[in-house]
Amino acid sequence: MPLNLDALIRLLVLVGLGVACALILQPFAEILLWAGLLAVILKPLQLWLQRHLRLGRWWSAGLIMLVGLLVLIGPVGALAAALLSNVSELVELVRHGKQALPQPPPLLLGCRPKRVLFYYSDLKRLQLMSVKYRCIDRAGGRGRWH
Repeated sequence: MPLNLDALIRLLVLVGLGVACALILQPFAEILLWAGLLAVILKPLQLWLQRHLRLGRWWSAGLIMLVGLLVLIGPVGALAAALLSNVSELVELVRHGKQALPQPPPLLLGCRPKRVLFYYSDLKRLQLMSVKYRCIDRAGGRGRWH
């Protein structure tokens, strides 16, 4: 039984809409996959909280979300505080006219991984090279590279 023109047009429109939906959802595919995985993995915990703590669905889901946020915000906050202290130290060095990078943190000095120290020494060498080879014309305010 051959397809008539009306059915063919409907089929093409349906395929076109499916492709358009896939293109629209493509940027969110990874996020949706992670959300689905987390929902499947955390469902037994939610059921356990409902049974043992006698919480409702929404309260147990909210408790899981709150603990998850605390687990994420704690390390991110510590990282932000460390970054701000390093940036303030670098700003003070620039204000006092020192043209050198500060010493690496004690954590890096204690374990001495080769890659990190080589990277850090390369940064110091590059910064000193840029300071050495840049001549600032005080009268015109322009920088010339030598």
